[in-house]
Amino acid sequence: MSSVIHVGIIGYGLSGRVFHAPFIHVVEGFELSKISTSNPDRVYQIKKKYPTTTVVPDAWGIINDSGIDLVIVTSPNTDHFTWAKAALSAGKHVVVEKPFTVTVAEADEYDRSFHWLQPWIAVITSADPDHLDIYGTPEAYRESFEHFTSLIRKNGYLILKKDAPLTPRTDATVTVFTYSESEGDFHAENIRIGNGEITFDFVSPD
Repeated sequence: MSSVIHVGIIGYGLSGRVFHAPFIHVVEGFELSKISTSNPDRVYQIKKKYPTTTVVPDAWGIINDSGIDLVIVTSPNTDHFTWAKAALSAGKHVVVEKPFTVTVAEADEYDRSFHWLQPWIAVITSADPDHLDIYGTPEAYRESFEHFTSLIRKNGYLILKKDAPLTPRTDATVTVFTYSESEGDFHAENIRIGNGEITFDFVSPD
């Protein structure tokens, strides 16, 4: 992976448009390389706001691109599993908007599958006990996440939701950042709502 992380976003609805693309566009070290959508109005919006970003008509234009390092899945909920699995199978780093799947059968395929990964960058948004039918106890659930942090590659990064109930086991060379709405290394300040938009000042480490 180069020093610049080339990002492709699958879908450009509310989530892709508001919660992902603007951050990827402004954070140093990331390049908003591709966005997939076949909606003419959204294609126009992307070309106007991100003129250097390539627009492709479907997700395969991102997944099959060897130059894409990170895939962010923001498609309709029913497609999350399909595109996330395809991107992981293609060797991409993947961020999936919630829900990561809409069926129990698909969810079972994910059972501890994140322990197969050795990511360079990992983001943990929550470690509150869930899926106890699989993990058994809250302690076992958190242990699973803590083990995952030990798999992050040397000189990599962990971005952790502030106050998440787990203790990272990262290598000493891994940089750990925290985030939340109003606190942490990454957070928002001066949030304004008006004219159909949400705007804020994005705070990040120096």
